[in-house]
Amino acid sequence: MSTPAVTRSAEYTAQAPPVYAGLGLFSTVLGTLLGVLLLPERDATQAALVFPAAMLCTGLAIAPFAASLRDPKAILRLEHLLPFAVVYWLLLDLLQGDAVLLGLTSADVANGFIAVGTFCAGCYGAALFARWHVPGLVQRSVDRDVPPALIFKLAVLCFAVGSFKYFYAVGFNPSKFIFFLGVGRWAAPWGPQTLGGWDAILDHLPYFGFLVPVFGVTLGLRIGWLRGPTILVFLMAVLLLLLLAQGGGRRVVGVMAGAPLITWILAQQRLDVRKLIVIGVAVASILYFMEVMLRYRNIGLAHYFYGDAAEEVAFDRVNVDDNFFRLCQIIKIIPDSHDYVYHQQLVYALVRPIPRAIWQGKPVGSGFNLAEFIGEKGLSLSVSVISEWYMSGGYIIVLIGGLIYGQLARMMSALWAVTHLGVGRLLYAVCAMTLFAGVRSMTELVLMSYIVLAWLAIWWLFLRNRTDKD
Repeated sequence: MSTPAVTRSAEYTAQAPPVYAGLGLFSTVLGTLLGVLLLPERDATQAALVFPAAMLCTGLAIAPFAASLRDPKAILRLEHLLPFAVVYWLLLDLLQGDAVLLGLTSADVANGFIAVGTFCAGCYGAALFARWHVPGLVQRSVDRDVPPALIFKLAVLCFAVGSFKYFYAVGFNPSKFIFFLGVGRWAAPWGPQTLGGWDAILDHLPYFGFLVPVFGVTLGLRIGWLRGPTILVFLMAVLLLLLLAQGGGRRVVGVMAGAPLITWILAQQRLDVRKLIVIGVAVASILYFMEVMLRYRNIGLAHYFYGDAAEEVAFDRVNVDDNFFRLCQIIKIIPDSHDYVYHQQLVYALVRPIPRAIWQGKPVGSGFNLAEFIGEKGLSLSVSVISEWYMSGGYIIVLIGGLIYGQLARMMSALWAVTHLGVGRLLYAVCAMTLFAGVRSMTELVLMSYIVLAWLAIWWLFLRNRTDKD
């Protein structure tokens, strides 16, 4: 029996919380200046950077905090998530007093602060320009809700497509699948390095699996959390999460776990103390699991359950890639010792998902490899999107990059108007985590947007011609 589409009268009206872009722009500039002025005159130490970094982070967070005083869910506006993404990817190590500083001077750190402030100023400054429109296809994909029975079927379909790569790699042998699920990431037969030619297309199928957890939350909100279909969807989601964890990519696990949490938060008419505690516990659990991944991704998650291995995971800090350190290094190198890469970084990011079997001559690099330049050959160093924009042309391009990210945030925040619908919450949450991960790198923004494309493919094939009576 189908359920009619949910209308605005059936649920709360989804009114978007305020965005204080002007306040954000002013506080970002002020916080950046204070952060630079508070840096020690001599070479910076880890402890000496905590307070200046706190000033910079405070400047970035004032506008979201002010908006949250009126509506706690204002933090989830994409315009507000962007500065928090910058804090997470670049400044968290500084705040914890555990940043890598080898070879850096206070002047180098000041340049890094200026780059961060410039990017975030661009993000807030995007409000000074006309908003980009949500693509019509995206808007139409969330113009009506989906009955629970169909949500369950779509979740099963996405699980089947999302897990196909892994089962295919072991010849659909269940015992091999279970065994390799617990080994280290380099030993698994489904790694990208083991798939050649046209098989590389299989690497894109798991993005359908990212929709399974948000389908599970959507189903739980509609029919109940302890119903059979809901439990089954969450079991499928857990299996997909373990597969992603086995691959070692902490950011993809964060996206997969964060999107359903945002979906649930958006469904709450108000956030009381009990719900805020639930959110805090959920966030802490996600961060802890990502720490477990960091410890066991090379030896396999199966070792986590042996003896007292779990006690070896210290959760006294949040480990993030040394993105701020790499940003300062790049500013120190470019353009004095290496020219700007201009368009090469952007082109490299945009064509990265295209299999080489389709385009033999596609670019193999961004024009600058930091690891090779500093003599760390064989390593892959995360540098953040701010570094990538700086590599492309300096601070002015960093500002333009911030404007672009700010416009993307404003555009997708328009979907808040349809978060009274389950599918609207689903897509908004996916877009939020896509943009959050996209601050790590341009390539991550491109790759994570495949989740949105997966949703559009599902809608086009199975939901486009539905009517409210279906």
